[in-house]
Amino acid sequence: MKLLLRQVRVLVEKDLYLLFNPKSRFTTLWRAVYIPLIFAMYMSFILKVYWPKEQYGIGSPTQVRSLADAFHLTTGGRDTFVMVNAVNPGGDIDKVIQLIAQPLKSTGKTIKITDNVIDMIQTCQSNLQGTTKCYGAVVFNSSPKEGQWGVWNYTIRSDASFGTHVDMSKTTNDVEIYQIPLQRTIDAAIATVNSTGDAVSLASVDEYRMYHTTSKSARLTVYSLHIRDSASMEERHHSLNPEGNLRLYLHRLVHRLRWCHVSTCWIDGQRARIWDV
Repeated sequence: MKLLLRQVRVLVEKDLYLLFNPKSRFTTLWRAVYIPLIFAMYMSFILKVYWPKEQYGIGSPTQVRSLADAFHLTTGGRDTFVMVNAVNPGGDIDKVIQLIAQPLKSTGKTIKITDNVIDMIQTCQSNLQGTTKCYGAVVFNSSPKEGQWGVWNYTIRSDASFGTHVDMSKTTNDVEIYQIPLQRTIDAAIATVNSTGDAVSLASVDEYRMYHTTSKSARLTVYSLHIRDSASMEERHHSLNPEGNLRLYLHRLVHRLRWCHVSTCWIDGQRARIWDV
């Protein structure tokens, strides 16, 4: 304890000397006051910047909108929709494509039908952010009478940037505008023209929005990560400064003493007698 008090006294004397010495006063104020203050303000501000604005949890059931209605909600200049018949023309796949394309002609969007996947890729080129100028694309790989699979098989392609922001309180999430209406329209068309003899019309379907976490849990995660990163930055700073190591030790010691009894406590798993509490 005497050694610790002597080190504290030497540290205080040195700090006072640096503060009142005209030659080092300016740099000392910047190192000890201004820079820590600026850093603290920055860390407080950056937490607000990365604070989750999304609303997670569980939403309310909502009827799946039609593909034509979804086209009117597109953003980012996504005015092209591509359908690819990668098998044979003139069969059930072409019938499905025509059923999908017919109601969309009045939307003002570009409906492109092709038999080449490469043509679809060139039409819907993606930038570095994963966005394209296409609403989406669907590639039909087979039907019960076409292709090698012997069943209805299709692939929906969408922008990689979708799903970055979610809000369970709204019905305008990316998946509700782009993927779900498209898949619903395709399935309804397939059910209508199915040549296996069991063609039916699909009933209306509701979508149920849900996310694997809640807004409260997401905010607690961001806050804990912020505190952890701030503590790790503080430890890296003190590891480069022997004087800072002593200050960090004293800070942790005082924090531990808060959990002590009047004169006896446990520090680092060892019983210690505290005389000057």
